[in-house]
Amino acid sequence: TADLTEPTLSMDVVDGGNLTQAVTLTDMMKNDQHSGTPVAGINGTFFDINSSNAPLKTSVASDGIRVGTDQPEPALTVSGAQAAIRELTASGTVTINGQEHALSGVNRAQLPENGIGVFTSVWGSYSLDRPVSNANSSLSPRIARASVVDGVVTDVSGMVAAAGDPNIDEGTQVLLGREDGADAVASLKVGDRVDIAVAPSADIDMGIVGSGQILKDGEVVQSDDGLSTNTH
Repeated sequence: TADLTEPTLSMDVVDGGNLTQAVTLTDMMKNDQHSGTPVAGINGTFFDINSSNAPLKTSVASDGIRVGTDQPEPALTVSGAQAAIRELTASGTVTINGQEHALSGVNRAQLPENGIGVFTSVWGSYSLDRPVSNANSSLSPRIARASVVDGVVTDVSGMVAAAGDPNIDEGTQVLLGREDGADAVASLKVGDRVDIAVAPSADIDMGIVGSGQILKDGEVVQSDDGLSTNTH
């Protein structure tokens, strides 16, 4: 057990420095950017195996959202000195030309059809073609991206055949859309103002979605899910 009221003990979500840089759990602990000396680590969630290596499910670190999806799933969360298992998402909305659109997530490795995602420098260097690809690895027929700094559009791709390298500077947000989402993003012009609002679904210090809940009220939860090799 861990006493979270102990002032010298803290918990956080860590990765390889960016989401698409795959490193071992041991190296994550050795290179942990947080103060103090790590004493324990555990694989937290699922990742995009054999592709981008990015975590697939919502994770919120002490310094903000690392990955967010709009799908509520069971997560380990910590708020103050209290840990809990609760459903967690991290997403939001973007307002384009006065119309509000739901966001499919933040740094999400697999955007759903017609979705719009927000990507930051945390994503890393892996191609943004991955989030707009289909199950058979083909790309969406309609793709668009726009760069936003301090709420102002600084670059728009228009409709393109591929999203390409991320090239996301710190402080820049990239809107990436596919199908209907691409139509909305492609309608932007340099100088337009957009309102991007993202947040976790709960007020937490950290949280990470794992897999299906295996215990509830002290009883094993029955599940038909098969085993998966892509733990992270």
